[in-house]
Amino acid sequence: MLRLPPSVKSRLRKRPGARNDQDAADFEAFVQMAAPGLYLSTAVAAELRAGTIQARDIRTLEKIVLKPYYKRARIVNPSAAAWDALGKTLAWMVRNDGIDLRTIRRSFIFDILLAYSGRELGAVLISGNEQDLNRIRRVFSAVSYDGANDFSWNRVGTID
Repeated sequence: MLRLPPSVKSRLRKRPGARNDQDAADFEAFVQMAAPGLYLSTAVAAELRAGTIQARDIRTLEKIVLKPYYKRARIVNPSAAAWDALGKTLAWMVRNDGIDLRTIRRSFIFDILLAYSGRELGAVLISGNEQDLNRIRRVFSAVSYDGANDFSWNRVGTID
């Protein structure tokens, strides 16, 4: 059975869709059930590593959460086009939404990268952060990306 490190569970509880230990347990159960079809983005791996501080939690994260994906080659990297789209999206938001890049949450930046990567791969992006995904959806519909306008946002899922 997959066990998430306490620091990962703590981060899940802080997300809008995960309000308590039960939500974290539900997410854990989902991951266990869906594991054969899941891929891990290197951007997510980076976020998890950045948020895991304690040595014991780092070992657990590496061994239990990340290693199975790497061992089975279930890792995806954001493409050059995804990184380009991230830059264009942030520039659009600076011009049109007045965001300040010095204060924008790192997790929001990664969410943009993940959304575009998922769009490229035809993958389902699962997140508990519906507010950020809706904001990204709005920006993606306003910004033109080469070959990306056919993305179906009904494939984006949220964890309630």
